Amino acid sequence: ASARRVMDIVEACDEVDGHAQRGEASTISYIEAEGGKLRLEKIGVRDPFGGPLLSGIDLEIAPGETVHILGDTSIGKTTLVRALSGLWTRGEGAVHLPSVDRTRDPLIIVPQKPYLPLGTLREILTYPNLDATAGAALSAETALEQVGLGSLKSELDQAVRWDHRLSSGERQRLAIARALLAGAPILLLDESTSSLDGLNEKLLRDAIDRVAAERTL
Repeated sequence: ASARRVMDIVEACDEVDGHAQRGEASTISYIEAEGGKLRLEKIGVRDPFGGPLLSGIDLEIAPGETVHILGDTSIGKTTLVRALSGLWTRGEGAVHLPSVDRTRDPLIIVPQKPYLPLGTLREILTYPNLDATAGAALSAETALEQVGLGSLKSELDQAVRWDHRLSSGERQRLAIARALLAGAPILLLDESTSSLDGLNEKLLRDAIDRVAAERTL
């Protein structure tokens, strides 16, 4: 049975390679544009075998606007979020991203299960840009307070296994704090409050609302 599963994986990889060799693996274009708008132009998203997941998406979102993507499980919502960020490029169309200075990214994703690298809490908050606090509108301490993790301020420079010490809900809150600190004009929230109870979810929503006037969500 194990050998059969391995062969299935090999055959699937060969099929993906075959699509690519035949020129079927079209990719999404990413264009830096003036102004703060996020614009999707005829976006289509495909699965690894070239099959369509989503197609024909034309959308323009201005700073301060919030857009909710709703739908049944497995229709491609997470894949669309990854496509907008450039993590998944299989598809067609163009994503027009706002132009930002070199110290910031135009967008940041807050996933359902955030990644916490090894290091101090301060380094995790500023990952992957360890200089993110330079000129930032928020301090690391304020970001922690806004997501209900103010009790950790005294431990910002401690290096422990934070991915083990923090609960899933606390890890999600830390990821939101990291996004607020990064100052990206676009926040992509992929079920990023799914592990929170009602009170803590409201706390995070309030924190996000405070910066939403200048960002696209």
